[in-house]
Amino acid sequence: MKHKMTIMMMLLSVIVFVSCKNEEMPQESTQNEIIAFQELLDDWQNDENFTEIMQNCDSAEYGYYDIEDDGVKELIVTTVRGLAIFKYDNSEIKRIYWSSYSALLENGMIKYYRPGEAPENERYMYYNYDGSEYIKIAPIKP
Repeated sequence: MKHKMTIMMMLLSVIVFVSCKNEEMPQESTQNEIIAFQELLDDWQNDENFTEIMQNCDSAEYGYYDIEDDGVKELIVTTVRGLAIFKYDNSEIKRIYWSSYSALLENGMIKYYRPGEAPENERYMYYNYDGSEYIKIAPIKP
């Protein structure tokens, strides 16, 4: 009996946790940003922000990621030249980041790493998104 009661309490805890978790989830994306991003990708030659990224590149990789955890995904584009992030806001696509030597981290921050600056020197910088742009956090030298 004690064993059955323990299992029932564990199940109840999981149910309560799951139902609370669902209430805190961000609203579901409207998919408008995905449609707008796809239109940009299909016609990138006519967008100056995108042609700058693709300059001297044969290909690019892209994906979608919700950086702000607000239910709206951003377009992430990587080329041999760098990383670009586009945001869909008020029916417009805005480029919010573009730089070489960059990587998007799981928490939405960007790590900039440049090896070989000056003799035997490495440079790290981190950028945090403030809702409208990426702001540089103090440079870090190992």
